[in-house]
Amino acid sequence: MPQPSVLPSQPRLRSLARLEAEIVKAETDRARWAAQAAHLEAHRRDARAVRGLIGITEARLAKLVRSRAVLLEGDAGRDDEPEAG
Repeated sequence: MPQPSVLPSQPRLRSLARLEAEIVKAETDRARWAAQAAHLEAHRRDARAVRGLIGITEARLAKLVRSRAVLLEGDAGRDDEPEAG
């Protein structure tokens, strides 16, 4: 009996597209906060709150990038991890 062809997972592709949009937004936010912090510091104003927002944004961006990597791995999984069982 012939093997059925495997179609790409549509939900995975849509999730990846949404994730890419979130990554772009997070990168834009990080740049905006960095510009605001630089402006405040140039005027000798307190930029600690904005620097905190940069840290939060960078942590979110790191998680988004990791999520993208997991999605791109696909259903194959990682070869260096042992099978559960």
